[in-house]
Amino acid sequence: MPQLDPKRTESRYHQVDERTDCSLELLYTGPSHGFTEWLTHGTGLYWIRGLPGSGKSTAMKYIFDDVRTSKALSESGHEEIGW
Repeated sequence: MPQLDPKRTESRYHQVDERTDCSLELLYTGPSHGFTEWLTHGTGLYWIRGLPGSGKSTAMKYIFDDVRTSKALSESGHEEIGW
């Protein structure tokens, strides 16, 4: 799939804006989202949905860059994410 080509993915990463508030912090601290549990114990996909322009790509960039993601994945024995 050409959409998953690492060069295109990295290029898209640099086009995505940085987050501008603390709302994405809820992924790690909010009890109802289950994101950290999914990182450490989950299988399958963690689905993030929203309207166009609602911040899905910004959320993914935040998750990719946050050290807690790598830490949770390494502690659970999963592969770390990267290019």
